[in-house]
Amino acid sequence: MKEKVLIVDDNSNNRFCLRDFLRYEDFHVLSADNGLKGLQLSKDFLPDLVVCDIKMPKLDGYGFLQQLRADVATADIPFIFLTGLDSLASRSQARELGANDYLVKPVRLNKILQTINACLERTAIAAIV
Repeated sequence: MKEKVLIVDDNSNNRFCLRDFLRYEDFHVLSADNGLKGLQLSKDFLPDLVVCDIKMPKLDGYGFLQQLRADVATADIPFIFLTGLDSLASRSQARELGANDYLVKPVRLNKILQTINACLERTAIAAIV
């Protein structure tokens, strides 16, 4: 079964590049250009994992993650921030909100894939235990 990955990023180039790469790697990919759309897609399709930028219009990544964690239906979806913000404060806030991982742009596609696979593997193991 293909894992469903939701990509949320307001930069269309980043979103399309990651979408195409993950499709090539045999993931089912959904995408949104802001946190509000991402939140709706999360509720409608319950992705296996979310990859999300932080700085976005309408609802930023922090607000998106906070609302995702507040909903029983989506609270346990693994969440990876993929952002240009590289400060201790942004990393700390992500951790406090419940992000599973944090990657700083620019990052190689293989590193993103490795992080996604590791996160999905940890989630699968936790579900068994």
